[in-house]
Amino acid sequence: MRRLGRQDGLAGLPRRSEEGVWDSPLLYQEFSAYSEFCDREWGAAQLELQDDYAAVEGLLDAIRRREAVLERLLQNVPAPSGEEQPSGRLPGEEALSDTQVQARRRREAERRKLPYHAQVQALQRELQSAYDELDRRQGRILETNNAARLICQRLQKHTEQRAAAYWSAALRVHPAKAQLPARPEPLPQSEAELTYLAQHRTLEDEAVAMLARRARLLTWQDPAGQEFPALAGKKKGAA
Repeated sequence: MRRLGRQDGLAGLPRRSEEGVWDSPLLYQEFSAYSEFCDREWGAAQLELQDDYAAVEGLLDAIRRREAVLERLLQNVPAPSGEEQPSGRLPGEEALSDTQVQARRRREAERRKLPYHAQVQALQRELQSAYDELDRRQGRILETNNAARLICQRLQKHTEQRAAAYWSAALRVHPAKAQLPARPEPLPQSEAELTYLAQHRTLEDEAVAMLARRARLLTWQDPAGQEFPALAGKKKGAA
């Protein structure tokens, strides 16, 4: 680049445009190559991620539907009926104490709620699985986009270093070196990232917001502040 800069400087090729910008054909080629590379890099990244974006959109819809059903269930916990309240003794319970009879009635009431608890647990498991898959897909999207961004940033630095070496050599021998700025014009920012990510920006924001509240319905507590029986049962079973 120093040799090319010296040759172009002697020929007076770096010139001021009508807009007052100093430029040269060689620097224009360098900047155009940088921009073209970033376009290809971001385009390839988005093609690689098209299945992930489609999966994220489907997962967001599925999570919203399941959360709506689960919220309705959690807001309508079956209330114990008169029959489920601890009551008098049944035939064959004459030898039991009052405490034993009451405990038996409570267990019977809980057994009648098992279908409800099972339905809530099933929805919670489906939500947890969907959230895990959403997290995995979103992580892959971020990783791939960050890799493309890093590559373009490194190429930008490399192009700027080449432009600086070229300009320094041209500046020493240019016929109008007294009028030339000490440094070349800043490298124009590639618009590839903004262009390619704009179409998925809303989707990514929704995914991030969804993951931020993933524990809301998976750690629900009843109005009395006690842990939901289905979750408590799951923990005891795991222990």
